[in-house]
Amino acid sequence: VSVLSDCDACLQPLIFPLIQVMMGVIKVHSSPCFYPLHLHTIRLMLHLAAATNKHIPLVHSLMGTLEFCATINKAPATKPVDLTCVLRVTKGYKKTKAFQDGVFDLTYELLLNYISQLSQSISSLKSHSRLLCGSGSSTRSVTILSTPPS
Repeated sequence: VSVLSDCDACLQPLIFPLIQVMMGVIKVHSSPCFYPLHLHTIRLMLHLAAATNKHIPLVHSLMGTLEFCATINKAPATKPVDLTCVLRVTKGYKKTKAFQDGVFDLTYELLLNYISQLSQSISSLKSHSRLLCGSGSSTRSVTILSTPPS
């Protein structure tokens, strides 16, 4: 057991750079063709946040995919898509109702997981509500990984 805690302590400094790389992947590949990659990356960051008790701001990434689902054409559905093994789709396929539904379902699931993680920490909720509402003050500290740890 002590070896495991020593290993965790050794890997702790790598959390921030890993999250920065993952956020970079989402920003570099911003096309809807890469939304499956975005969602896989967000899922990994959610697992990382849960394992390390760190808060990673993912609302903007998730809302971007939801906006895409709201603006795409409403063509009749074809065969449902399973995004578990897909990282990128073709330009023609990104305009289909099946792709929209698959992205929406996965985004909704990830958003629920994210809110569930936020609900487990009062300080995260206070900080997040202040961020969304623009008022109030947070009296508790929360670790938000948007700046390098000092």
